[in-house]
Amino acid sequence: MELQALGKIESRLARLEALQESNIRTINDLTANVSRLVEKLDRSDDIARDADQRARSAHHRLDELKKEVDGLRENGNWLPKLIASSVITTIIGGAIGGVLATATGG
Repeated sequence: MELQALGKIESRLARLEALQESNIRTINDLTANVSRLVEKLDRSDDIARDADQRARSAHHRLDELKKEVDGLRENGNWLPKLIASSVITTIIGGAIGGVLATATGG
């Protein structure tokens, strides 16, 4: 009976050792997977930081371009003013010339 009990204990011990080895392999696999995930996460963080920096830079450039466009719009009003003043000057000059020509009999 004692030999039979020892045989059962030995059998159970062998199964426990096999399970332990299987668990060790599984833990090692999980450790490797976690390490790979950490590396991917680090790379993702680097990519996200780079994308954020690029977005900030692009936004800054857009702000600068907007300022330039606004400046051009403000300065773009000079041409119609120049044309209007030239026409007015020509009309006044013509009127003065006509008066002078009439006054001098010319």
